[in-house]
Amino acid sequence: MDRLALFDSVKEVLTEAGFRVSERCDMRPVSFDAMAKKGDTTLVLKVLTNVDSFNDMIGDEMLGVANVLGACPLTIGDRCGSGSLEDGAVYTRRKIPIMTLGTLREQFVDDLPPLVYAGPGGFYVNIDGEKLRESRLKQGLPLGGMSRIAGISKRSLRMYEEGMSTTVDVAANLEEYLGETFALPLDPFVCPKDVAIDVDLGQFAGLEGSVFRYLNGIGYTVLPTARSPFNALARYADTALLTGVGDYDKRLMKRAHIMSSISDVIERPAVICTRRVKGRKNLRGVPLVSRDELGRISGPEDLATLIEGRKLG
Repeated sequence: MDRLALFDSVKEVLTEAGFRVSERCDMRPVSFDAMAKKGDTTLVLKVLTNVDSFNDMIGDEMLGVANVLGACPLTIGDRCGSGSLEDGAVYTRRKIPIMTLGTLREQFVDDLPPLVYAGPGGFYVNIDGEKLRESRLKQGLPLGGMSRIAGISKRSLRMYEEGMSTTVDVAANLEEYLGETFALPLDPFVCPKDVAIDVDLGQFAGLEGSVFRYLNGIGYTVLPTARSPFNALARYADTALLTGVGDYDKRLMKRAHIMSSISDVIERPAVICTRRVKGRKNLRGVPLVSRDELGRISGPEDLATLIEGRKLG
């Protein structure tokens, strides 16, 4: 399956599961391919046939965007250099979960969260240690006897009962002998909390630099982006503003279309800052604000009011 076909399949699965999915970000370079939202869950999605092409620049921007938006970064892939990815397992690159289309369907359509994650040397599961210990004691097995049966050391068994993860094979041996399941479901959909936004806005020149500094001066924390349809995310309190910057041209029209789709899906406002606003008040539904207008705004509340008034202008 090629990348576009895989993206279409991902969109079909998420739509079936009740998510709204944005238009695909068909621009280059791009860190994420789309965003999706259902209830309180927002996903920043990357779709790759070969996950070995996932690099630090993609990962860092996805983490930053997800952090500002309170979203969960997720990559859907088909294979890596060593072969096909396994259904039912969660892989990780740059702290971002990676799963197959099949695992995605199991998670959101079949309501079967994954149990297995890939780690150094193989596949692992998290163990319900308390349940394991209770099951062993209920059957009258001492640590030594149970460890011999399972083919592991007493120390390892004790650590499993304290909650340490184990390999899939060891977990299967324990479950087969004791007749119970001990693997805990994984929750890979977590918003990154430890992403610091500490950017020197002085490195940005021209219109982009002045817009970033204006926003920062009226109270926003600005996260510039290099591989997104918007130029930055601006955060103030619990709000996040998708911010585009540029002069009117065909490329800006295309970016506005994608920004509008993302804004609508994730329910976050968007704005495009230009040198001049000539008559029109929005572009593809994204409000336009000139650099001069931005310079006269005194705070985030005033900007929010201006943006709201120009959505349909």
